[in-house]
Amino acid sequence: MSADANEEIKWIYSLVEKHFPIYESKVDANSITLYVNPKDRSTVSAEFSEIQKELKNKGFIAAFDYTGGEYILLVLRGPAPQQKSKKKTLLNKVLLVLTFITTTIAGMVLWSGYDSSSGMWTLQTALMGAVTFAVPLMAILGIHELGHYYAAKRHGISASLPYFIPSIPPFGTFGAFISLREPMPDRKTLVDIGAAGPMCGFLVTIPVAILGLYLTGQGGVVAGDISAGAAYVTIQPIYNLMAYFFPSVDGLVMHPTAFAAWVGFFVTAINLLPVGQLDGGHIARGLFGDKAKYLGYAAFLVLFICALLYDGWLLFALLVILLGITHPAPLDNMSKIDNKTKAFGAITLLLILITFVPEPLHVAEADYSFNVENVQYPENSIVFELVNTGNTGYDVEISLSEKVEYKIWADGIEVDGKLHIDRESSKEIRVEAYPDNPEIKKVTVYLHSPGDEDIQTFNLAS
Repeated sequence: MSADANEEIKWIYSLVEKHFPIYESKVDANSITLYVNPKDRSTVSAEFSEIQKELKNKGFIAAFDYTGGEYILLVLRGPAPQQKSKKKTLLNKVLLVLTFITTTIAGMVLWSGYDSSSGMWTLQTALMGAVTFAVPLMAILGIHELGHYYAAKRHGISASLPYFIPSIPPFGTFGAFISLREPMPDRKTLVDIGAAGPMCGFLVTIPVAILGLYLTGQGGVVAGDISAGAAYVTIQPIYNLMAYFFPSVDGLVMHPTAFAAWVGFFVTAINLLPVGQLDGGHIARGLFGDKAKYLGYAAFLVLFICALLYDGWLLFALLVILLGITHPAPLDNMSKIDNKTKAFGAITLLLILITFVPEPLHVAEADYSFNVENVQYPENSIVFELVNTGNTGYDVEISLSEKVEYKIWADGIEVDGKLHIDRESSKEIRVEAYPDNPEIKKVTVYLHSPGDEDIQTFNLAS
């Protein structure tokens, strides 16, 4: 062992003994383990905090825990300090620009679907895609991450600027993240940094959602028939609550800004899952200590159950396994948190109850159901109202079981046995038969809609 190493060990011993008596120690090439006996257990965390500051100034990291009836202080050499450089932020800037481009393209797809008069690859569509979707979505994601960033700075934790992740439509991004370059020192820091991001992102999403709901209500484009195989979103509880204050007719197409808010709430819910290194995992570990692992196991189980409704949760659950279900302990695992921090963490964690939905995206299935109402039996004919109770328009075929001549009218217009009935509409149907065989006493009328295996049968007097 070099002379410099001996001097460092002596200095560490001297520093720790100013606060805690040392009764045993272990030294190896990478760490120093000190077994200490605090004189006043009520000031243990405060004393350790002072040790941490001194060690950090010298390039060391310390962890403190109470295990097996002993107080154990572990000292490791920390990573080399990183110098600030423009090159260090080059990747952040490149990803920011790329993600703006990809979210703008996603916004163009959304806008061209919202405004059917706009072509996809036009300057106007590009501008509207950027303004109505890319800007609000990146603002939500960026402020979420800046909430983490400034909370880390406030606690003296070195952190990177946000890294945005570009993707393909419909979102145009996989989100953003920051890199914490130091371990979490205590439970309060875990809660503060973990909760700052979701809370900031949530607070920004609220006005975006209000604007999106207003613009959706002002839109003149109304959704048409349900397309089988198309993807639809499930509105979160908080969004449903806000929608009560913005009444609108049913079937309006969601404005791209409203969809950006939906993504914002969705991201908040995902991040607040109390597992691993997610924001919810940070908060849970800070609030509940070692017991947070049970909450993590429960959340993981919920993900698997929700995967029965939405396959995406299964992929996310597998990602959680790779990253770890449980959260590592902070350096001071015995530290306490004040009531203000507890309230902030608990309120933030509970946001998941109003932002999470088990099936965020679902594939639409066209419903071709109908009802037959107000049936009447004039001579040699039947009259009834055919009501579309499904979610799309479709063709209905009308046929008779017996070989007789007949005519069919829909709302007074003669048809050839096939008619189209629009979504949320009805038609008055009249079927008149002309039997030339006196032995035929009744004629049965069959109604066939796509995908509907039930057959409505009506007696027709001859």
